[in-house]
Parts: sequence; structure tokens; C-alpha cells
Amino acid sequence: MAFNKKNRRKWDRRECDRKKPENEMDWMNKSSFFNSFSAEDKSAFLASSPDFIKFNPGEMIVRKGDIDRSVYIILVGSAKVLKSSGRSELVFGRLEAGDIFGEISLLRKGGRTFDVKAEIQTIVISITAKHINSLPVNIQSKMKSQFLKIMLGRFEDINRKYTELLSKNTFE
Repeated sequence: MAFNKKNRRKWDRRECDRKKPENEMDWMNKSSFFNSFSAEDKSAFLASSPDFIKFNPGEMIVRKGDIDRSVYIILVGSAKVLKSSGRSELVFGRLEAGDIFGEISLLRKGGRTFDVKAEIQTIVISITAKHINSLPVNIQSKMKSQFLKIMLGRFEDINRKYTELLSKNTFE
């Protein structure tokens, strides 16, 4: 069931763990990203045919350097954010159901800065700027608001870590 140049497959409900939600709306209802969306907003989003992509354990979702202007929302599963160098991998973080990544790619041109690899079977929604712009204005606004909240949260986290680092390394 290939549908893009990277030969990714749209999810197949029969292959998923039976403990997971049974359909896309259930996944969206469990994702904090969609908390501010009404049932009508979610239905309109689904009607716009976003890409749902399944990754098996160990598969790369994105690779450092890839030119890809998509943002991803993890619906089921988990992934590692890493920098790879030869055979070694440095893990920068872990993403779980409800987390998003790649939102910076919507704002700028350029390659991805990290690898993201599925730890277990993982299903994501891939959303492009073109897709967002095709949605009704109220849904676009909610999505952009969510992206902004996430980016500000990440900025605050980096600032907190930087401040902690400076306090440990006082210069005299």
C-alpha cells in the first residue's frame, strides 16, 4: 500500500495492537494536541485526508539532513530523537503518543536536524503546510496555536537547562 517516494505505508488497523484505539478519531481523542478541537473540527481534519503512516520498530521516521516540510504527531507508539555518528547514536529524547516533532520544518527551509527512529510499532499523522492551508481558518488557527505552545514549551525547557548549566559552571 505504498504511497510516497520513501515507500512508507498507510496504517493497517488489522496489524495494530488490539489494545490500541480502533480508529483515527479515537487516536485523535487520545492525543493532547487535539484537546482544543471540537468533534466537528476533528471530523473536518480527517475529511481533509491527512497521511497516517505506520513505522515498524527500528525504522527511521525522519533522517538528519532530509528536506521535508512535514510535522508529525505520534498517535500510537514511541520514538527516539537521536544524532547518529557512524555506528553510535546519542539519544536526545523520547517521544510518545501525543507528542509532535518537526514543527520547525513548517517555518523554515532546510534539512532536518535530528534523526527520529520508531522504538516500537508507531503510527503518526504527517501534516504539511499545504495540508494545513487547505483546512478551514478556525482549524488552521487551532493548529498554529498548538504548534506555538509546543515551541514555546521547548524554548522554556532549553532556557531552564541552559540556566542550570550556567549555575553549575560559575566563572570567577
